[in-house]
Amino acid sequence: MAKFGFNRNLLVAVVLLLSKISIAQTAFTSTPITSGIYANGYSYVISTSGANTREILLTNGTLPTGLSLIDNSDGTGILSGTITQTGNFPLELTVRETADNSQADVQNFILIVSKATATISLANLIQVYDASPKPVSVSTSPSGLGVDVTYDGALTPPTNAGSYAVVATINDVNYQGSASETLTISKASLVATADNKSKEYGQSNPLFTISYIGFLGSDDSSNISQPTINCAATAASNTGSYPILLSGGASTNYLLTLADGNLTVTKAALTATADDKTRVYGAANPALTIS
Repeated sequence: MAKFGFNRNLLVAVVLLLSKISIAQTAFTSTPITSGIYANGYSYVISTSGANTREILLTNGTLPTGLSLIDNSDGTGILSGTITQTGNFPLELTVRETADNSQADVQNFILIVSKATATISLANLIQVYDASPKPVSVSTSPSGLGVDVTYDGALTPPTNAGSYAVVATINDVNYQGSASETLTISKASLVATADNKSKEYGQSNPLFTISYIGFLGSDDSSNISQPTINCAATAASNTGSYPILLSGGASTNYLLTLADGNLTVTKAALTATADDKTRVYGAANPALTIS
């Protein structure tokens, strides 16, 4: 039987080579979680392979507020917490062999923390014209967030009656969200009444006028298209009462109610005077006349 020689130095070299190969395998085996949401929980469970003793470190970058890295000292770790800061965070994790730090692996990624979604509630969507701007009421959940509101695309709340598309958008560093509704401003009530007039029989009709009840703010009759006035009476109309009729009229901000008036034609004054006469004594009376 042949005898084989035992080379101790060769065996040692092989062992060292295998050891180095094993150490060289120190590496991350987990895939990082690269997205998070403000005020929400985040968890990246870290796993690695390689040397028997390994540690995991944050070697570059700054964690967003609320996160912390825990190294379990067995080649595993966890990056977790409730994130309270939005933005993009470039991070570098390193796993290395703890005996002499001779072998290591680096994992670079960007953690993107998005804004959380907030809820917007809009109220006072049905209002009535009163000559002043009509903003809607806005509340948010969570409360107290800034909100930009537009009305048909304009930032200024409308005053005139009508329907307006309302868009509310969260304006906050940590929250996002929007809501859309319709603001309806109804017309106010305005009563237009034909003023009562009077004249004597035989006279021309007086100037017909209208009185209004319900104007708001600095509004007056110049802010509306006034109704038309008509009356059938003429200078020759007999005594009596004749209706003063209103028709038409329009307004952007007022709902007009028309009320008619009356023209009263009174009797004209008539003076009857007996004409003076003369006669001679003893003669018969002349014909008596009246002017």
